[in-house]
Amino acid sequence: MVTKKTAVYVDGYNLHYGRLRNTPYKWLDLVRLFDDLLTVQDGVARIDAVKLFSAHALARFASHGNASVQAQQAYHRALQTLYPERFSIVLGTHSMDNSGALVPVFRDGIPYAGMTG
Repeated sequence: MVTKKTAVYVDGYNLHYGRLRNTPYKWLDLVRLFDDLLTVQDGVARIDAVKLFSAHALARFASHGNASVQAQQAYHRALQTLYPERFSIVLGTHSMDNSGALVPVFRDGIPYAGMTG
C-alpha cells in the first residue's frame, strides 16, 4: 500500500485568536492532533510536516506581558523537541492595519530579525 505524504500549514494568529485564546487549551499538540485526524480520515496518509506560521509574541501587546512571550517560546520549543523532523515554525513580524489592529506580516524566506538559533 502506498503511503500518502501530507503537509499541514497552520496560521498561528488565527488559531490563537480564533480558537485558543481565553481557553485552557493553549498547549495544543498540533502534530498529534493532525496525526489523529488524518488516521481517521485516511488510513494510508501520514503527516510528513506541520508548519506553524506565526510571529513572536510581543510583551507590550500581550495581556500577560513577558509571561506570554515566555509561554509562546516554551510552547514552540516543546513542539520542536517532540517532533524535530516534522514540526517547524515560519516566523514573520507584526504590523498594524489601518484600524490599529496588530497583524503579522510574513516575508517568504526571510526569518524574523530578532530570531536566535
